[in-house]
Amino acid sequence: MRGLRAYQEVDRQTAVLSANSIDLILLIYEALLRRLKQAAEAFLSKDVAARGESLSRALEVIDKGLIGSLDMQQGGQLSQQLLSQYQLWTAQVLHCNMKSDAVLLGELINQVEVVRSAWQQVKDESRLRAH
Repeated sequence: MRGLRAYQEVDRQTAVLSANSIDLILLIYEALLRRLKQAAEAFLSKDVAARGESLSRALEVIDKGLIGSLDMQQGGQLSQQLLSQYQLWTAQVLHCNMKSDAVLLGELINQVEVVRSAWQQVKDESRLRAH
């Protein structure tokens, strides 16, 4: 995954993030995962309206939460890489909805879980360094 390299750099750049910022980022990822999983359930139950609603809310989380939290001036190359990843996720969510692509949705959920785990690891390592 192209964005994975960006997350490998997170550890080096976490000095600019406070623990509170990381907690907020984790909450945003949790919200995104919740919406994507709701959409997956709607795929299984063939509830097109619920699927559309969940995917719309996932797009909102990506746009207002993840993209909105990027500091492009302070974050430099990492912020650019994250923006690219989030834009890819946006395109994938749109594709999932327009093409009823449950397989891609499953792959997207896995991608988001990997990135969320990387942020959790950053938080855990920051906590260890603080003690």
